Amino acid sequence: MNIESSPAIADNKIYVGGWDSFVYCFVASAPKVSTTIKCSASTTSVAMGNSLTVSGSITPAVSGATVTLTYTKPDATTLTRTVTSLADGSFSDTYMPDAAGEWSVESSWQGDAGHTGATSTAAAFTITAEGIVSTTISCAVSSTSVAKGNSLTVSGSISPAVSGATVTLTYTKPDATTLTRTVTSLADGSFSDTYMPDAAGEWSVESSWQGDAGHTGATSTANVFTVTEAQAPASGIPTEYVYAGIATVAIAVVAVAAYLRMKRGKKVNKTSLSHFLFLRIKLLRGGAAKQRARHESGRPAISFLLGILHVQLVIRHNLGNKPHYLANEHILLYLEYLLWLFSAFNGHR
Repeated sequence: MNIESSPAIADNKIYVGGWDSFVYCFVASAPKVSTTIKCSASTTSVAMGNSLTVSGSITPAVSGATVTLTYTKPDATTLTRTVTSLADGSFSDTYMPDAAGEWSVESSWQGDAGHTGATSTAAAFTITAEGIVSTTISCAVSSTSVAKGNSLTVSGSISPAVSGATVTLTYTKPDATTLTRTVTSLADGSFSDTYMPDAAGEWSVESSWQGDAGHTGATSTANVFTVTEAQAPASGIPTEYVYAGIATVAIAVVAVAAYLRMKRGKKVNKTSLSHFLFLRIKLLRGGAAKQRARHESGRPAISFLLGILHVQLVIRHNLGNKPHYLANEHILLYLEYLLWLFSAFNGHR
């Protein structure tokens, strides 16, 4: 367009003349203000034949705006109703649903010259048929962590209690796939399921039931549990038995050396272990001889037992501060058994 005249401004409008002898008008407009809208139902459950109220508001407040309420029925069909906002941006609608089941409603408005339009999130509510009782269902896991190869128990209940109801348990695996298992509720509405998960990772489970002629169905919240990899059993010979074997061989060698020295009449190192064994084994020999004499005369063999006990006490006292192999009770048992055999053999020669 070729402008043939200077622009003129009047009432926030710009006027210019064109080469074609027409006058053109331009209107300057400010940016629109963004708005939001929300709505909620006065109750989450109402018996059919009764009304409920849906209310909400536009923010910032817009007065006189036409608000559309879209109701979605249990069969997924919709119906719309319109209301007008008040000076504070609020609105409300009272409505009597005509079908039992799960409903939802959302609000929206188109906006105007100075405001953008908006749509709310949906608000859900349940319409129950006359004589229909609303129910809830719960579930919980026996443990939040279980090793792979072990079982866990999922239990819960329907409230108010419903006997003989088919409850579906939906397990979600770590790879997001699902499996379902069904159980039957007992007279008190309770149910349980014992299951062995087949994969390590994070799992979840939720319970649900369809309802019946006198009750609405319900779904529980999900319960999370973790399945860990099973620990491999320890292999090999226990450490204490390895130490016990080494100690047994060492004591046997020392005992034989002490015995040979004793037989040959040689002196032994006064500070060595063989010296202790030499003295105690010699004592055992004397005790064994006395035992035979006392046994023949009918007296108890106290001397022989005292000799064995004395050897044990000496070994515990002098070598018990070696925790890496002698402080272990298993090793002391090995040692006592060895000394008993040796002393019995030596005393009955």
